[in-house]
Amino acid sequence: MVRSGRRTRCFAAALAGALLAAGCSSSTPLLTVEGGLFAPQLSGKVGLASQAVTDVDTIDLNSQLDLGSRKIVPYLRGELNGASIDVALNGFRTSESGRGTVTANFGKITAGSTVDTSLDLGLAHGRLAFDLFDTKWLTLGAGLGAEYLDLKLDAREPVFALNESIAVRQALPLIVARGAVRPPALPLDLELEVGGISGTYQAVHGTLLDAEALVRWKVTGPLALFGGYRFIHFMIRGHSGSESFDGNVDLSGLLLGLSLRF
Repeated sequence: MVRSGRRTRCFAAALAGALLAAGCSSSTPLLTVEGGLFAPQLSGKVGLASQAVTDVDTIDLNSQLDLGSRKIVPYLRGELNGASIDVALNGFRTSESGRGTVTANFGKITAGSTVDTSLDLGLAHGRLAFDLFDTKWLTLGAGLGAEYLDLKLDAREPVFALNESIAVRQALPLIVARGAVRPPALPLDLELEVGGISGTYQAVHGTLLDAEALVRWKVTGPLALFGGYRFIHFMIRGHSGSESFDGNVDLSGLLLGLSLRF
């Protein structure tokens, strides 16, 4: 299944406009640029049927497809806050490969077959939030966001040269809530952001939840260290053409890096 469209470009244009508005509407916007490492680990189950069916047999990503080892990948993040508007962008990409045995049919690959597998996953997250409550020590806000998912899962059966894949390229809208705590007399900032969406589009039903918790420790001047944890859950099921698919996947891991604020 491959999906893409002009919604990604529209959201990017809107986000860029909001970013410009935030910078122009305040004489002292706060710009944060961050770079670090993310240690994501994948878990869950996926299924693919070569015909349209109601229930799709699923297989485990870890034990049966030999995917789900923890990787260390670059993580980039930018944020601009001004005039009660907070705009943020972040993203990462991870990939891995394995060799396993499927215990259920996966497309045209029959149960019991040994398969060579590969996974490539890229994710970009953007959001525009408005500060609904803002004091020296506490900020609460809400807004809209989007998640762009670029996922490709390949399974190759070498004996009969069979290949099956699941490919998703899709921008998904999100409803976002965020909070920030700045304890007095401590050089720390605590931030939590949660975004999610659930719904049905044509013959596809999906749910997405993305939560990130960060702690920033101010070192000196604009320099800070950050650490945190990110959890992403997505569930998608339905059919495309003659194929049915089902996926229930979690991606989570620790974050660590450097932060510059201007």
